[in-house]
Amino acid sequence: MDNIKSKYVFYIVIISLVIGIAIGWFFQKSGGKSGEFTLTDGTRKVVIKLDQEQINEEALFKQIFAKEWTKDASISWLKKKEGIFHYLDASLTDSIKIINPDINEHEQISKNFREISRKRLGPWKYQIDTISIGYPNPPPSVGKANACENGDFYRQTVKLISLNGKNEVIVEVTGKYQCPENLSYPDIQISKEDKQKLFNNTPFSKTEKVFALIIND
Repeated sequence: MDNIKSKYVFYIVIISLVIGIAIGWFFQKSGGKSGEFTLTDGTRKVVIKLDQEQINEEALFKQIFAKEWTKDASISWLKKKEGIFHYLDASLTDSIKIINPDINEHEQISKNFREISRKRLGPWKYQIDTISIGYPNPPPSVGKANACENGDFYRQTVKLISLNGKNEVIVEVTGKYQCPENLSYPDIQISKEDKQKLFNNTPFSKTEKVFALIIND
């Protein structure tokens, strides 16, 4: 990330320098304190007004990005020439795929992506997991569930879906149990009624696999 930030700062400095030289040359040649640049693209054009006493790179960029076509053209150029993407550009995913956590300079951004995936933030908000469920004695009430107190599902609202995708229930995980390391526990424990909705009264093993989707923030 530091390299990306440094690269960004470097380009801003270079662009600012170029803008400064261009503006200085323009006013020196025109002999005035204000003037206009016209950028054209076929039948389209944008007029950029310059004031020697007020102009700076921010004011110039503001005018360039004021029109949709110059904004799109600028973003397209940055993407094509410098590999700088708009954050909503769908093709950004192709660049993300080449991030390699085994490369030192990719390590931190890889860690950041794993963390927001684990927390189900951003595009990972509706991430589905395959988990194990159990049916304890005594069971929780219908619509409620128990989960490991140090797991991802405790105090969450979770949609459980059968592996064939035909049946589902939504449970609120309000109960908890301890899950010591090196011992096997189901991820969630559900009620008898919710178990029947998921498996249609078919024989139920000690634990069963289902899909789980956290549906609250």
